[in-house]
Amino acid sequence: MSSKHRHGLPKKRPDPKAKAEIEADLPTLEPVEEDLPTLEPVDEAEVATPEVEDGPVKVTTSASDEAVFDLVLAVDVPAMDKKAVTDAVAGPLARAAKAADARIRHKRVLVRFTGEAVIGSAVKQLVGTTLEAHKPLKATVRRGFGDETVIEGALPKVQVASSEHGGATRVEVATADLDPRDLAMAFQPHLDSLAATAKGRKFVLQFSGSAKPDSALRAKIADALQAAGAMRAAIGERVLFDREMADRVRVTAANDVVTIDVKPADDEMATVDAISTVVPQHSASMQGKVVRLRFAQPGRAAEIAACVDASKKGGPARIELAGPNGGEILWPKLLTATQGAELTLRVVPNERDRVTVMAAFRRECLEHASAAKGGAVVVDWPAGFVLDAEVEEALQAAARALAPKSLACTVAGEHREPFFPDVVLLVAEGAGHTFRIRSDAGKPVEVQRAIDRRIATAAAAMRGKAVRVQVTGGVALSRTLLKSVCTAIEGAGASRLEIEDGATVDVLVPPMLRVTKGAPNELRIAGEAGGRDAAQQALALKREIETAGVTAGSAVCVAEGPLAESIVAAVIARSAGSVVIDGPAPIQVHPPLFGAPEKKGAAVRLVVNPGGDAAMVARQVDRELQGALGRLGVLGTAGVTVVWPGATAAHEGFVRVLKGLLAKKAAKVFLDSGDGKVVQVHPATVSPFAPPPPTPVSIQRPAASARAAIAPAAPLAPVSVEGAPAAPAPTFVPDGITRISLLARKDDAMPPMVLLGVADGADAAHVAAVEHELTGQLPRLRGRCVLFVLRAGDQDVPVRRDGPLVAVLRRLASKAAAATLVFRGPDAKDRPHFQVLHSTVRAYPPGAAFADPRGVRVPATPPSGESS
Repeated sequence: MSSKHRHGLPKKRPDPKAKAEIEADLPTLEPVEEDLPTLEPVDEAEVATPEVEDGPVKVTTSASDEAVFDLVLAVDVPAMDKKAVTDAVAGPLARAAKAADARIRHKRVLVRFTGEAVIGSAVKQLVGTTLEAHKPLKATVRRGFGDETVIEGALPKVQVASSEHGGATRVEVATADLDPRDLAMAFQPHLDSLAATAKGRKFVLQFSGSAKPDSALRAKIADALQAAGAMRAAIGERVLFDREMADRVRVTAANDVVTIDVKPADDEMATVDAISTVVPQHSASMQGKVVRLRFAQPGRAAEIAACVDASKKGGPARIELAGPNGGEILWPKLLTATQGAELTLRVVPNERDRVTVMAAFRRECLEHASAAKGGAVVVDWPAGFVLDAEVEEALQAAARALAPKSLACTVAGEHREPFFPDVVLLVAEGAGHTFRIRSDAGKPVEVQRAIDRRIATAAAAMRGKAVRVQVTGGVALSRTLLKSVCTAIEGAGASRLEIEDGATVDVLVPPMLRVTKGAPNELRIAGEAGGRDAAQQALALKREIETAGVTAGSAVCVAEGPLAESIVAAVIARSAGSVVIDGPAPIQVHPPLFGAPEKKGAAVRLVVNPGGDAAMVARQVDRELQGALGRLGVLGTAGVTVVWPGATAAHEGFVRVLKGLLAKKAAKVFLDSGDGKVVQVHPATVSPFAPPPPTPVSIQRPAASARAAIAPAAPLAPVSVEGAPAAPAPTFVPDGITRISLLARKDDAMPPMVLLGVADGADAAHVAAVEHELTGQLPRLRGRCVLFVLRAGDQDVPVRRDGPLVAVLRRLASKAAAATLVFRGPDAKDRPHFQVLHSTVRAYPPGAAFADPRGVRVPATPPSGESS
């Protein structure tokens, strides 16, 4: 706004203080008188259409002051060449005619030319062509040569036939191809005739043809016939008015209540028409009041809806439907819809009690089906509203009717809870139940509300039953939520509780561990699988051990049983001070008897920590010795010092340790009894029968022509240790035949190498005999690289495909050997080679190929393509 229009105000916007000062200085306007003069309506015929500005030619439309014409189009043409007149007039005339189409149609029109131009006869033809589309009754041109008529039309007509039928006058109106816009004009003469004889009669009008009466014509017919005293008028099945039926609807006003009494007719639409006719006449009396509908018999849906639609236009405070149990509020609606990312249906009681709220909710939900289908719906209940079983049932019915993608509830906009699809579902399956939870139904707190509600209603069904909680939806439940669910189900009395999350099933009830607390920091733990598989046992152990009360330094007694070892490992991992496996012969497993070996150069220390009586120590030796010896690795020339406080060389436990060390080829063995003296017990100082050092065997690859002549070596003998009884030979050989023979050995290799021949065979008895024989020889293979060659008499049998025999060799040898290889025969280049089946040594990677050590080592390429 420019400064000249600001009337002295500052150029910049005033601050609040200045604005207040300005407003204080403004004058107070006097109230406007309510009784303003009313403008008289102006007849459309008296209003002249403004000139159409379109070049030099100007066209003005106005009502005619001549009785023979209804409308005048005045065309002013200035001086111009005669040949140019037609083109100059065409455009303005066409646009003026289009603007006045309704005034031209079926009227007498005069087109009058003025101005200085000479108007030729071609213009007369132009007028006729231009106005013809607008259907004038008559078109006349006045151009200075007298009036020239260019169009002679006729008024539209319809064919009307009347007959009496069933006490009513049936009027057949044939419109043929009449333009619908002309129907009112064409029918007017006939309507006048019908009205002249309408008093006390009933009329049924039937229109056929292309033109049908619109709402304006229907109202005109109804007004005319009703004013003429007709009792009833209808167009086809549509009743325009019926005095008898109007008596069915009575409207009375008393104080702040307007009562509409309705006596329904047999025909529902007849009642609707009566309501639509009578009720609007009393709209003015309904403003701000209570409208009460009373039906002589139960109202039908369309009748009630018609009453509501007709009444609410009068602006009432509310509309009630009277009934035997009081009034039911029909309007304002219980549900107010707000469309956004979700369709929110807000429940506004408007003085309804709970019973009528639920009745209205069930009825009004159907009105929002199209908006709710396939989308997210939220029902917002009023503050303090209790969502009970009745509400849940109504919501399920609403979900079936609305077909939404999801349905949730809030109370006063808070405490959102999902209801559909079912967040929680209890399904009976056999003797148990599955409690399904859709984890993706909402936020954890929302899912929690749904779970709490469902568990409360399903508690009785779960009592004494096996219940599996099945989590679906692809979203992991929080530990807090899951714990809450389990606590609630366990509290409901379920005999067994499982949690299924994806492919994992965790059994929570009954507990796997029974924990008994004794003296401070002393625990006894017993375990029972309770039908759990290995994976479920691991889950339960990990979960329950956390709450068992095991702390650093705890003394734990674990009951003997299938789960004892797993429990022991778990409590040790939690830094228990001591762990004992209880049973007929208790055994301490922690702290262990044998400590970790201490290596320094060629010297090795093995520390023993005896903590119990002799019987306990003996059981510890049985349990731990093989593991302790295995941790020593390859001893070779190492000297081993056994630190065993209070032990002597004749101590039963020490003797067993000594045997094991000698079996591992320890060069020297010393005993440190803790008295400050270290005694050498091996070699000569302890036993005069020290075994002679092994004789190195030179492994040479035989010539190809001689390989077939290799004879089997002598059978393996039982392992013996100087000063100790020999290990017993196998107690059972099915047929007394030795099937394993020593072909060669090399003790100075790293690791030591042994080449064994095994009689080939595939039958089960032969494989069992080999397995039995090899089991007895495993101590001799400990820590060695074992090469197996299958033999058929004196011939090597290459292993191309692993069968049952090779599987047995591999399984047994892997328990003791450092590496296991099998003879595969010649490769593609005729190079005999072995392939590694199992290995704990980096130098022998599984699957690698090595040349046959019985001759010159030649790099071999295995069939797999790996380098040798």
